[in-house]
Amino acid sequence: MTTRSRWRPQDIAVLAQGAATLVYAASDTFADVDLWWHLRLGDDIWARGGLPWRDIYSYLSKDGPYTNHEWLAELMMSRAFAWGSDAGLVLLKLLLTFGIAGLLVRHLRSSGATRSPRRRSCGASRRPATRSPGIR
Repeated sequence: MTTRSRWRPQDIAVLAQGAATLVYAASDTFADVDLWWHLRLGDDIWARGGLPWRDIYSYLSKDGPYTNHEWLAELMMSRAFAWGSDAGLVLLKLLLTFGIAGLLVRHLRSSGATRSPRRRSCGASRRPATRSPGIR
């Protein structure tokens, strides 16, 4: 017969504190110097329906080959900014943060991690105190 575990108030409090800490940490934003570059490239990728193969914005390497390794992030940021301006970018950051935290919890549960770890004492504390022979 299987018993269903209930969430204890302490578990809920720890979970709420962890969620509040994640929201606080992820909501603190700072402007990356390349933010507008990323937003513009995301808009261009969205409008053209593909990745640019030539650098069209740099005056030093105009029309030179260009490999964009951040295209997915630029697309997501571009759509979030178009949808909700600054708040859209913060919401995207929160969604990604909680999505990664959820995947981590799912992985830990599937690997056998429990909600409340057993208390383990240090092995040295279980040994009787003996007098060690000194070096002479």
